[in-house]
Amino acid sequence: MVGPGYGESIIVHIGDGDWMIVDSCIQKLDEGGTQSAAVSYLREIGVDLGSQVSRVVATHWHDDHIGGLSKVVEDCASAEFCCAMALREPEFLGFASVYAEADPSPLARPTREIIDVLESLERRGKVPIFIKRDTLVRKTERNVSVYALSPSDERIKDFLARAAASMPELKAMRTGIGDMSPNAIAIAMLIDIGDDAVLLGADVEETPGGAWSTIVVSSEAIRGRRSSMYKVAHHGSETAECAAIWDTLLLPSPFAVLTPYSRGPRPLPSAEAVERMLQRTPHAYSTARLTSTASRRRDVAVERTLREHNWKIRAAEPKPGHVRLRRRLGDPTGEWSVELRGNATHLKHIRG
Repeated sequence: MVGPGYGESIIVHIGDGDWMIVDSCIQKLDEGGTQSAAVSYLREIGVDLGSQVSRVVATHWHDDHIGGLSKVVEDCASAEFCCAMALREPEFLGFASVYAEADPSPLARPTREIIDVLESLERRGKVPIFIKRDTLVRKTERNVSVYALSPSDERIKDFLARAAASMPELKAMRTGIGDMSPNAIAIAMLIDIGDDAVLLGADVEETPGGAWSTIVVSSEAIRGRRSSMYKVAHHGSETAECAAIWDTLLLPSPFAVLTPYSRGPRPLPSAEAVERMLQRTPHAYSTARLTSTASRRRDVAVERTLREHNWKIRAAEPKPGHVRLRRRLGDPTGEWSVELRGNATHLKHIRG
């Protein structure tokens, strides 16, 4: 798992040289320029992107999860691209076309990336795999199975209704679209490895509508399976907190890992959320330490210029940290090993 404090990417080796990339974030290269953190990592360890990556999954379309995603799809030529079922519907495609015009506005950035992905696939004659709850995303010859746990039909319907309502009238000015929270169509996944499982929480939130509690009682893919490893949902936010995740979907004291969200006045996870997770497991890690990016007061003329141009100043992002967890397939006594690289840390030191 990779993340610098804004952005998230998960790289999964599901056995026998078969890789899956879940979401994408950007990292700066030492020699200049930027590249997908997942692409950098896989090239570093000698993975052939064109033949060994079988799935690229966009869990949802927020900017911190799809940075550089179109380049990932382009580099992983044989991979199937997977995204939420809602992205095939006319309500979303019409919405995206309005907000993906070639301009520098922050309004365009997330949907521009998705449109670039779809155009890249079209050039290669491929179509996405559209996912909803209980879709089988991948199954290997060693019976490692990857299932989607969300979104439900109800969440897809809700998202499309809000996307349609956000469409501007003809010739009207585009306005800010907000973050479309809660993350109605985020794709949580279960990786069933036979004697164990891994839960990838994406940015699925519990409120409103009870997404996680609905997964617990309604997902056929769960079938009583409990995971020993958990990618903590939505950066450990209060909105993703659900006791049923820890009590029903996870084994006691699981290995938990998250990417922090350092932007804005209330970085995630909060101190209270950190304490709550540490009470549940001693095996909790973060890909980076939290850094405050709240703006400071500047000269009046500078502030006025920033407002006039709709510019924002943020602290420079640190390099992405890596949390790597490994265990051997087919070994019922196997334990997870943990390696921390770069700015990654144990969760108790996330503010240290």
